[in-house]
Amino acid sequence: MSSEENKQLVLQGYRLFQQQDIEGLMALYDDTIEWIGFDNPNVPFAGSYYGKDEVQQFFRDLGRSMTPVRFEPRELIAEGDKVVALGHAVWKLNTGGQELETDWVHVFTLRDGKVCRFQRLDDGVQADQAFRSTAAMSAGMAQGAQESRPS
Repeated sequence: MSSEENKQLVLQGYRLFQQQDIEGLMALYDDTIEWIGFDNPNVPFAGSYYGKDEVQQFFRDLGRSMTPVRFEPRELIAEGDKVVALGHAVWKLNTGGQELETDWVHVFTLRDGKVCRFQRLDDGVQADQAFRSTAAMSAGMAQGAQESRPS
């Protein structure tokens, strides 16, 4: 496929994600896709995933953790089998309602008309702080509830 066709495939994937059509999105991925992300034990969807089953788990974990308020690919750069997307997102954490706003970079590698590798680069520290803050609030509320119970 040409660089322009690769760019269009990536744009199609973003549209499917925005429509919450994960099944349609998965059709754009190679069965052996590598999904590379930052590691962080505090972020439920952090880490790397291998193969479609694990990538579907990523999307389930993401959906359970936060909801997109705004998700915007702003610029796509394509060269050969690579597409680099620059974008911006605002997410709302499903627990606590805190918002997380971040710029991101996604690097796609395509082979035979499918995405075979995806790497996400974003502010892992900011995500860590947001999820730690939410966990601390939840723990604090649980502690307060226990302390207010009669003995």
